[in-house]
Amino acid sequence: MSNLSSVQIEIGGKRVDIFSRVSISQWIDRHHTFELNVPIEQVEGAGAMKINQSKEFISKEVTITIKYRQGGGSPFVFRGFITQLYLSKQVASGSSVVIRGFSASILLEQGSRYAAFFQKDHAAIVNKVLSEYNQSLLKPSASPRNNQTEDYVVKFDESTYNFLHRFAAATGNWFYFDGDRTVFGDVPSGSPIELQFGNDISSFDMRMDLPGGEFFIEDFNYVKLQTVKSHSKDVRVSGLGEYGQFLIDKAENLYPERTFSHSPIPVWTDSEAKQQAGYEKKASVANSVIFSGSSTKIGLKVGSVIDIKESTSLNARSQRTESLGQYRIISISHEADLGGGYSNRFEAIPAGVEFRTNPTFYLPHATTQLAKVTHVDDPEQLGRIRVNFLWQDAQGDSESSTWVRQISPYNGGQNQGFYFIPEINETVMVIFENDDPARPLIAGVVPNKQNKMNTYYSADNHFKAIITRGGNHIVISDESGKECISLHDKDRKNHIILSLDGGTHINIKSQGTINMDAGTINMSAKKINMKASEEWNVEAGKSEIKNDQDMKVSATGEIAVKADNTLKLEGSISAEMKGMGVKIEGDVQTSVKASAGLELDGGAQAMLKGAIVMIN
Repeated sequence: MSNLSSVQIEIGGKRVDIFSRVSISQWIDRHHTFELNVPIEQVEGAGAMKINQSKEFISKEVTITIKYRQGGGSPFVFRGFITQLYLSKQVASGSSVVIRGFSASILLEQGSRYAAFFQKDHAAIVNKVLSEYNQSLLKPSASPRNNQTEDYVVKFDESTYNFLHRFAAATGNWFYFDGDRTVFGDVPSGSPIELQFGNDISSFDMRMDLPGGEFFIEDFNYVKLQTVKSHSKDVRVSGLGEYGQFLIDKAENLYPERTFSHSPIPVWTDSEAKQQAGYEKKASVANSVIFSGSSTKIGLKVGSVIDIKESTSLNARSQRTESLGQYRIISISHEADLGGGYSNRFEAIPAGVEFRTNPTFYLPHATTQLAKVTHVDDPEQLGRIRVNFLWQDAQGDSESSTWVRQISPYNGGQNQGFYFIPEINETVMVIFENDDPARPLIAGVVPNKQNKMNTYYSADNHFKAIITRGGNHIVISDESGKECISLHDKDRKNHIILSLDGGTHINIKSQGTINMDAGTINMSAKKINMKASEEWNVEAGKSEIKNDQDMKVSATGEIAVKADNTLKLEGSISAEMKGMGVKIEGDVQTSVKASAGLELDGGAQAMLKGAIVMIN
């Protein structure tokens, strides 16, 4: 441990000048912890026997700065919060107050646990979830490598810390807190920190771990009805140094069977599947080669890139300095004391590793949710809808979901199956494919006081009905003796009833007009009755009425038969006209002719009258 360090401690903005020991443990994928040992008289006053004033330290912000007493080098800065105090009494060393806590990243465990993002890019998503936190404490920096737009991303019943680790793994980005600032995306640029073996660093070890074997990622593009997939063997991983590919090859030989892996976000093309396979493979092998060491170099922290140098004497006057490689620190523990002693112990991976994920983050399991319909104008015309979940409404979040498919009893193909779309503002039940919050499905509509079907309520459950927004009804009645299927509008001005009560009748009723239009209309029945209470008009280009038996035409008033050209009345055996008076009149000429004989009988009187009467 070196004797060159200077440690400054602030608690709640106030300096603490006397302490016995400081220890800080940092991980790239976990919250950092710290511990301060302070003599009890420094915080409680001389002669104090128990914690009193120092209890006010709980929840206070802590800033710890470690730097060289003299000379250059960047200081190490750590920010956190006190979450635990306890009193330590030792016969040999006396009493001290032990102060413990976490890095400022612990704030990300609090806050809203739900959020949804529709067609937002990576930077917008990260900045949004971090915006509700103290920016001066976390100092967030979002610079995603591939700032593409995702269709739908959901933070579901999880902390912001877990969500960002999960989102980073799904998008191939780093995410960590380095003690002073929050990093998402590319690691900050800068020159590597040189560590001279034998001077700054006293030990240096290397460990190799066999990674997992081959796997494949598969998903389904339901819009194009295509399966998309990619195999890990098709992805090359760089940046692991001379040992990386060697370990990958050994793992693939040992584990030849390909395992299936779900994509952490929906993928729609083979190229997107390959991208996800690449992210997962790079994450799985990132820890295959681990370097560890002990150092007295101040300024190291998680995320730092170190360049290990070793010098070899060539002769009495010259030596050769060789780099043992560059590595990125993924965990480091710091120890310092009041006397200026400082040391650290670190683990690192090759600096060329593109990114490393948190192996401890969890995937949320989405449970059944209620939501309100917000959009029904599906651009793909698949009957999908967009919704706003009730947890969004409670948070004042108006962001709607992606376009969500509906589960239906049958959908057999092009223009086949059920097509029922809920109305805007209706409440629906949402389930999730593979429990993935980014893959919702509509299970059905949930009734409430505003959309209850009280019109057809029956204690005996007699009615089944479909009623549309415009009031159009299809109703099936199972009421005994009144079984029927009826179709009608909201005012029942138009009504069709199909009887199912054992009788044989269908009723079609309209207060307006019933129009029938077809190429051919055929009607067949034992008996057809047609009745018009006021007027009956029949119009045709050509018409023919044929009866197998008798035909009668009668009217209580007058019957008028008129032809614009010729009117013919013919009986195969006889034709009779009878009335109180029978009048036959031709405007120009009237002919009465019989092939065999003609008889004119006037009864009491017969008259034949004309300007000229000719009888032959």
